[in-house]
Amino acid sequence: MTDETYIFRDKQIQDNNLELTFHKDVPWSYNSDPFPVIKYCLTNCKSINDIDFDHIDYYNDGLVITVTQIDNLFQFKTTDMGGSTTIIVCEDVERKVEAYSQSDLIYLINEITKQRDDEYDSSNKLREKLADLKKSLTHELDTITRKINQANWLSDDKRNYLEGKQETLKNVIDRFDNDSV
Repeated sequence: MTDETYIFRDKQIQDNNLELTFHKDVPWSYNSDPFPVIKYCLTNCKSINDIDFDHIDYYNDGLVITVTQIDNLFQFKTTDMGGSTTIIVCEDVERKVEAYSQSDLIYLINEITKQRDDEYDSSNKLREKLADLKKSLTHELDTITRKINQANWLSDDKRNYLEGKQETLKNVIDRFDNDSV
């Protein structure tokens, strides 16, 4: 039937019937395009208890779905990006495209909130590293300034080198102050 990439979301089992829910893409806070929810309804599945649903799209990075008809049965096959496959044999496969349900929207909101929190944590760590770097550069500048002011015995070459280094450090620290995050 189709060969498309989806993200596995959920399953519902009722007797030997199975409904698998997939999202077309991973929700991302910078992507405002709506993606449909794709549901596959599999009727009268064989060996439904042997299916390991935890390993369908284990890394949540997408999988390819292939549906083929063999004699009077259908073979529903998922292949994740690592090449791991899951095969379900059933009597019928129906593909439905739906809009997000309330539970899908809650899931998307939670995913976007998690992404926001992760980015907030990353930016805080970056700010802390920048503050530590500025502190280190300021300490280095203070040390060089003290050497220039207190060491009268420095040669002119050494004094010029330290003054050049001092000026460079001042410029870098000024950039921190002017371009602060």
